[in-house]
Amino acid sequence: MRDTFNEEKEKMVTRAVLTAAIAALCVGTAHASFFDDFSSYTNTTSMLAPGAWGDDYVGTVPATLSAGFGNPAASMWHPGGRAGKHVIASLYPSDAEPIVWEGDIWDDANPNKRLTMGLRDNGGGATLTAILEMGRYNALVDPATSLQYDGYGIRTSLIGGAPDEWVTFEGNPTGQLGWHHLRATIKSTTILFELDLGADGTVDSQRLIATADQTGIGYNVLRLGGPGDSSSPGGGLNFDNISIAQVPEPATLALLGLAGLFLRRRRV
Repeated sequence: MRDTFNEEKEKMVTRAVLTAAIAALCVGTAHASFFDDFSSYTNTTSMLAPGAWGDDYVGTVPATLSAGFGNPAASMWHPGGRAGKHVIASLYPSDAEPIVWEGDIWDDANPNKRLTMGLRDNGGGATLTAILEMGRYNALVDPATSLQYDGYGIRTSLIGGAPDEWVTFEGNPTGQLGWHHLRATIKSTTILFELDLGADGTVDSQRLIATADQTGIGYNVLRLGGPGDSSSPGGGLNFDNISIAQVPEPATLALLGLAGLFLRRRRV
């Protein structure tokens, strides 16, 4: 005969374990995140206000709100020079929970541009120990040949590894007309940069960078504009759909494994 009391007791314990595990997963994966499609701003002043893209300094950011031009609605147009900055709560990368940082740029394909999306760890007056950039730059090196190009590339600085400076995306893509999507997946000792030309969902080029251990780096400030506040002799770009989040490895298998406890050791 079935021991109904013990079976029901086992089910109650299993349900409690599952509930606790789900709660732990929810708490454990609750990280700061940020997304901006520039559609919430009424004008340039509101876009460049503290709490938006005017964090951390007093001064003039030369960007303007392009209310009727975005991917799809509005965007930030930046001619180069001082970057707009937005400070977030610190995100610490790991292999289990990498940081995913991405956004769109509109390019008129003119040469000699210096405009990028930047990510650093010195928001709120913290010490600067990491610099990441991705976008257009006019002095990019192909690590395989040491030749220099003007086009789409990335920069990693102060975080060790190689090449620790401005490099091209693989294949050395040059400026192309249209909207393009840039994405970086930041883990403990690697960063995978991806370029989607045309923003059509297909990755056209990438660059994997090995770094020193980044688990102690709290990335907390997003930048749009001139890298290092540099000017852009070739003119400006538009930025849109800027986002950053810490994305945990899928928890589905763990939940399925716990749910499987309900099905095992059925007594007859």
